[in-house]
Amino acid sequence: MLLRRHFLAALAGGSEPPKSILSHEHILVDFVGAAGIGPGR
Repeated sequence: MLLRRHFLAALAGGSEPPKSILSHEHILVDFVGAAGIGPGR
């Protein structure tokens, strides 16, 4: 089974996988509500 860290090591050209991988998420929140949505938005 190919682990993500091995895949990333192969992409980076390294032979050893990294000891840890920092991950993050991107979250988009829009508080305008349904009444504020229109063609120009």
